[in-house]
Amino acid sequence: MLDSVVVPSLEMLAKWEREGGIHGGTFAGRRGGCMIIDAASNEELADLLTTLPFWGLQDWKITPLSSNESAVKRVRELS
Repeated sequence: MLDSVVVPSLEMLAKWEREGGIHGGTFAGRRGGCMIIDAASNEELADLLTTLPFWGLQDWKITPLSSNESAVKRVRELS
């Protein structure tokens, strides 16, 4: 399982990080990790993540982010 699923998945994540598409990594000393993934849409993110060999073995929590600039604009419009 390590050689056929885990290592290839981690290698894919490392490649995506080198290419600038993700930022983050694994938690020190335990299983799991956290990353920010640059994706144009939820569909693009789903398509990307489902290519990972360990996709179905992980419990994924996805939290969409908006930019700080858009937050400023939104708050100013409330005033």
